[in-house]
Amino acid sequence: MSAGGATQRVGCGVAVVRDGHLLLIRRARPLEADFWGLPGGKVDLWERIETTARREIAEVILPRFGGHPC
Repeated sequence: MSAGGATQRVGCGVAVVRDGHLLLIRRARPLEADFWGLPGGKVDLWERIETTARREIAEVILPRFGGHPC
């Protein structure tokens, strides 16, 4: 998307709470290194926000803990 020459991006953060605990991830990219935050990422063009949320959680949880995708 573009508005007045500037690129706009839409992001999605997901708050996952289980047994009173909030899932946080440690960022790895150089500008975000050692910062903690909610799992999430960019929303692809024409993608529903719910689809983005499920995809981002699957990308975080499945490689680390196994289990089933959302």
